Amino acid sequence: MKSKKSFIIYILLIDLVLGGAGRYLQIFGLSARMIIFILSLVYVIFKTIKSGRIKICVYNKALISFFVIIAYGTIIGIYNNVLSDVYQGLTGYLYILTIYVFYIEIDTIEKCYKYFNFFNKLAVISSMFLIVMYIMILNGVPIYGPLINSINKNGIGMVSYASNGFPRIFLKGCIFIVISAIYYVIKILSHEKSSIKDYVCLVILTISIFMTFTMGFWISFVVGLIILTLFFYKLNIKRKKLVIVSIMTIITLIFVGSEIKTVFMQRMNFEDPSFNYKYVQTLNMINLFYQKIFLGWGIGKRIETLNNFSVNQENAWMQFLVNFGSLGLMCYLYFVFNILLRTLKLFNKCVERKLYNVRDITLTFFIGIIIIVVFNFSNPMLNNPLGIGFLCFSMALTNTIENEIIGD
Repeated sequence: MKSKKSFIIYILLIDLVLGGAGRYLQIFGLSARMIIFILSLVYVIFKTIKSGRIKICVYNKALISFFVIIAYGTIIGIYNNVLSDVYQGLTGYLYILTIYVFYIEIDTIEKCYKYFNFFNKLAVISSMFLIVMYIMILNGVPIYGPLINSINKNGIGMVSYASNGFPRIFLKGCIFIVISAIYYVIKILSHEKSSIKDYVCLVILTISIFMTFTMGFWISFVVGLIILTLFFYKLNIKRKKLVIVSIMTIITLIFVGSEIKTVFMQRMNFEDPSFNYKYVQTLNMINLFYQKIFLGWGIGKRIETLNNFSVNQENAWMQFLVNFGSLGLMCYLYFVFNILLRTLKLFNKCVERKLYNVRDITLTFFIGIIIIVVFNFSNPMLNNPLGIGFLCFSMALTNTIENEIIGD
């Protein structure tokens, strides 16, 4: 039974860090992600019926607010929009139900450590894959052509060339590489002893973040580091290690600073297709929002941008305003900030009781959720399984930590 439990969580985490690749593997007409999702929920129902009770989760209030706003958006969407578009817009939000899978399975501190470490290992493996692919593209290795076509065609990401001529590798799961990099910075700076493996992992993760040539990842990483500095006084930072990491950062900026500046300057103008598309899309969403400021259009509102119609938009925060209105957005913000504040409170308790390992986990999740919030402005995260899946994972682990260790 234990291996079966682990198998479920392992599969969910693999699909999460790989950017939802499981939805493209078809089995009997259903995606692998859908099959795992259905089987996981069936397992939750079976376990609940067998135990005869429903465990209380510390995030129940936040989850209730989420379910209320999604139910409201669905009802309004059915009234205002095409039913198939409502279904398309709704499917990503339904991934919140995996919280109960994570919650039932991750019920001990040992499992918290095990699955959190597995999450970081996946991020490092994903980084190594990205670096290898980058080198293959630069050197014209024949196999990279079919690989790029598969990634672009299946929506796992986008492989193209930046305006400076370098490959641009955008994989949807790269945001978890950013979060994992933050964890290794925390681990290296705040612990007396750090292995060479930790430094190597951090270098691999950082190199892969740069190789994405994606502003959203770069900005999210910088935001994460800035927030981390605000907690230095609680982490008992080792000065020697801070100097080492600072030197590594300066050396990195010397080598790649000019390239980063070039990408920023070229992306932040109307000649860049991506910037122009997002700008026009945002203007269209603002216009729709003004038409229904308080109640919104409901889930599934189709928006036209440069002759392209889509239900899910790149600026997901603006999409929330269009779908749920200002009142609905406030409910969604309550859901997110409830998780943030509870995680921060748990972090402070871990610091007080000198629980350093779980302290690192809670701080990583706190900064990670903020990174997701920031990234949500340029790429949809909190309206699809990637961002919502990470929230479920973080809620499950912090819930167990609070119940098993803190206990108040």
